[in-house]
Amino acid sequence: MGTVRWQYVALAVLLVGSGYLRFAHLGYSDLQDDEKKTQVRVYDYETPVDFFLRQRKGPMQFVVAYLPFALFNPKREVNELAVRVPFALANLLSVCVVYGLVYKLTSNRTVALATAWLYSVNGFVVGFARIAQYQSLNLLFSLLSLYFLADLPSKGQGYRRAVFLASLFGSLSLLAHWDAIFYLVPTAYFLLKFLRAKTIPGKEKAVCLGIAAVTCALLVVPFSVVYVYSLLGSQPENVDYFFSRVGMAGSSLARHKYIFELYTPELALGLYIGGLISALAAIRKTGMVVGWFAVNFVVLKLCVITPKTHIYNYVLPAILGAALGYYYLYTWLTARVPRARYGLVTAGVGILVLLTCQSYLIFVDHSYEYPFDPKQVLWHTNTALYDKEIITFGFPHARKWKEVNQHIDPECEYITNESKGISQIYVKANYGSSRKCYYLVVIKRPFYTKTQGAVYAGATSTKLVYSYVKNGEMLTKVYKMK
Repeated sequence: MGTVRWQYVALAVLLVGSGYLRFAHLGYSDLQDDEKKTQVRVYDYETPVDFFLRQRKGPMQFVVAYLPFALFNPKREVNELAVRVPFALANLLSVCVVYGLVYKLTSNRTVALATAWLYSVNGFVVGFARIAQYQSLNLLFSLLSLYFLADLPSKGQGYRRAVFLASLFGSLSLLAHWDAIFYLVPTAYFLLKFLRAKTIPGKEKAVCLGIAAVTCALLVVPFSVVYVYSLLGSQPENVDYFFSRVGMAGSSLARHKYIFELYTPELALGLYIGGLISALAAIRKTGMVVGWFAVNFVVLKLCVITPKTHIYNYVLPAILGAALGYYYLYTWLTARVPRARYGLVTAGVGILVLLTCQSYLIFVDHSYEYPFDPKQVLWHTNTALYDKEIITFGFPHARKWKEVNQHIDPECEYITNESKGISQIYVKANYGSSRKCYYLVVIKRPFYTKTQGAVYAGATSTKLVYSYVKNGEMLTKVYKMK
């Protein structure tokens, strides 16, 4: 009993640390392009239904992003912290779900705690927690669905409730984003295990399948049917977008490695690979998780042209597979060399602490802004990575756009080398330079990396009306051009 109590204490400590990684300085960064896209913006010529149908994903993230404004900010003033809090909270709750899911799979609280810790400090997971976008909702709802399915055959009389909750959360995940399809492997595994259980009456299995079908049909089908009709009919640009992202040309391993190491540099890649190799050695116990990783990896590698951060859909099973692999390796080693237990536990805790510090330095500490500024992360010095694809979700990046807006006459216009989508979140003036007066906003190391280093004629110190300086470097300049 004492051991269990201390493990709950350790879980509480993990949640406090995880909360700090997610909520500390959460409002520091300016809203990013994709965060603007989560806001409900209904034009005069359309209905709310039209708005949702012209999106490329389900309505869930828009509903969640709207809640802070509806409850606390009816004037819809820009508040970076408020709009991000619901997503950070969903992300934090997913840490608890990972703990519960792994405990169901292993009946071992220690390995459940270690897996939840490894998941909690993963760069993708922390980065997603710090932006207002669908990924944290996908993680929470999909993991909850698996949680209720994981021990379905041993539910006793609770089959129907578990199936209903699994179907409910799986449907909510689909309504957040189509990435929910990457959970089909474990979902199918748990359902087949349930259907093959000889102790469960066939009638009960049929009723449960009916509950699942009805729940999914009521929640997902109405939106999906109308969405697909709109996709193929009145919204052909969505089809073009789909085929620009998906195709049998796939993407290179180097591209996947680059994206992975942008979020988790240092030792994470080797750590995950080593854990998955160990999992292969215990394939009878880890087969579902390894298969889940393999299917998602192959699909994203061979069928997605621009994988971007969607690779988190194979990173998640890689985390679970690596944790289980190391657990069974630890069990095998300590059975033969009992004294190795203390050294292995110390090494494991040390690695997890290093990964925690790494995520803190990358996402929370903004004395220098990784990856935009050169910054030392553990023993690696980042050299300001830039990329043609904007995939820097959750990294700190502030250029004081609220202050910029205060120095621009709303009767004038403005142009900037930053993303137009980002500037329009904050600046009330119209974008352009056709009027008698306009301003130029020059951003050093902008989020929109294609315009880094742009030179503008006529931008002289005599026309400078505002500047933002950090670490002795002028990061934002506002010029009144005429």
